[in-house]
Amino acid sequence: MNTNTRKAAIDRHIRLITAAAVLCVCSGGAMTHRQALIKDLPPWVHLNKTDVQYCIHTERTDETARFLLKNGSLSVTSDNGLYISDPEWIVADLLIFDIDRDKNDEVILHVWKKGSYGEFHPFWEDEEQDPTFSEHLFIYDWDTEYERRLRPVWMSSAMPVKGKYICADEDGILHITAPDQSETMWRWGSWGLMLTE
Repeated sequence: MNTNTRKAAIDRHIRLITAAAVLCVCSGGAMTHRQALIKDLPPWVHLNKTDVQYCIHTERTDETARFLLKNGSLSVTSDNGLYISDPEWIVADLLIFDIDRDKNDEVILHVWKKGSYGEFHPFWEDEEQDPTFSEHLFIYDWDTEYERRLRPVWMSSAMPVKGKYICADEDGILHITAPDQSETMWRWGSWGLMLTE
């Protein structure tokens, strides 16, 4: 290889490295942990965005809070409390309604997380958790005596159905729409959600 050819090859290599560096800077560099988590989700998962002020009704009082859901992360702020979702969760959506028909609002999160269970698991299950994502429904009471306001009431293990969208009707029934547009309906039983007929 002569000197001119070698110099041209080096110049081309330097231009490629420079272009790659510019691309990295323009795109924000390496993928963040949250972006990597979202990338691992099934391609049909829909992540909702919400930024709303909502007046939560409870037995003790009504309290207004801001619910901000963005990029699978939820923050809830009020004059007296703050909740931020677990950084390892992807919160796809949230609903606020009286799911257990006790005349108080509950906050329902549609969550994707790795493993079927939380910190504790049934004794009959292997302690090794599946490292892939599964979807869950987490139900919280709004408790003004609880510092973070969202007090866990029911945290499902991996859901038996796929849910692209969730919504609620005026009767307090939770509707889960699958990627194929089929729908299942769930109501609060004596303990947890039950499939309606």
